[in-house]
Amino acid sequence: MNKLRERSHIDTDYVIVAPDADRQMVLQKANSTQFEDMRLWYMPYSHLIEMSDFAAKHPYRGNSRARGSFAKMFMEEINA
Repeated sequence: MNKLRERSHIDTDYVIVAPDADRQMVLQKANSTQFEDMRLWYMPYSHLIEMSDFAAKHPYRGNSRARGSFAKMFMEEINA
């Protein structure tokens, strides 16, 4: 992870998908100085399942940028 952080020219979001019960641990670790310059998002398993079920019922036909925006509705930005 440190090598990714050192490459500051990378403009991307990093998504942590973990069990719902691990939210506090994810928040604690994500807010450490090691990750302070990264855009981190947390998606609990329950939201991933919900998003997957929705996508299966309603197939999306559009550009990939819009799909990313849709997915962020199920995530929590954790080091903004």
